Amino acid sequence: MKKFLLLILCSSISFILPVTANAQNFFLWRTLYPTTRIVKRAKIYQDSTGQKTIVLVPMAHIGKKKGFKQVAAFLDKLKADGYVTFWEGVALTDVDMDTDTDITYPEFIKHPEYHKSIDDPDISALYQKFLKIAPEDFSAEINYNPTKRNTLQTTKVLGTTTNKDIWVDYTLKQIIENYESEYGEINSNTKYNWAKFDIAVTDYRTKHLVNRIISSYHNKIAVVYGAGHKLELKLQLRYDHGYTKLDKKLLKKYR
Repeated sequence: MKKFLLLILCSSISFILPVTANAQNFFLWRTLYPTTRIVKRAKIYQDSTGQKTIVLVPMAHIGKKKGFKQVAAFLDKLKADGYVTFWEGVALTDVDMDTDTDITYPEFIKHPEYHKSIDDPDISALYQKFLKIAPEDFSAEINYNPTKRNTLQTTKVLGTTTNKDIWVDYTLKQIIENYESEYGEINSNTKYNWAKFDIAVTDYRTKHLVNRIISSYHNKIAVVYGAGHKLELKLQLRYDHGYTKLDKKLLKKYR
């Protein structure tokens, strides 16, 4: 039986990879600040009708085990109070997925066409294109070795494997197609460019996340996304969609 490896790479981009059963099922996330501070830095927003509430949980990619336990407990309490989570993970597939429909984690892993092997010829070709546009520290992050105190953030650790945990992201095919529609075909001469990557990959995914939040029938959503999306996400919610930041003391009961 296979488990699924979800690697959160540079700029909070993630790939969903099938691996062997004896491997852990985890997210690899870059350290942006100590994980013990994540819960304290969570923010809460509400729409103009007062009906929809959004909790932003800015994740670190690698951090202290103690901190991740605090995040897991925080998310569990939110879900017990009626929240769902929106989690990131670019699907390694060349299948045209309906990225505008709720797909829970259990539903996602039941469909092998959503997460093909990196050795699949079609996926390999897309992946090689991604390597051309990715930051230089890409390989360093995916080769990180956990220590006694620090670890990779995992789906098991956060408990984001339930019917209340909803996948909200794009496929690798969509990421590559969007980049090439903006800047032309990726070829042997293509090199990483921060501005292009930020616009065609990071911002592209953030806008999708915002659209899913706005259109969702869920009125309580905890967004579990890399902190690299945090600023743009807050700006779009507040200035494009009229969301208001609430007193963070409202989150105290979940801590």
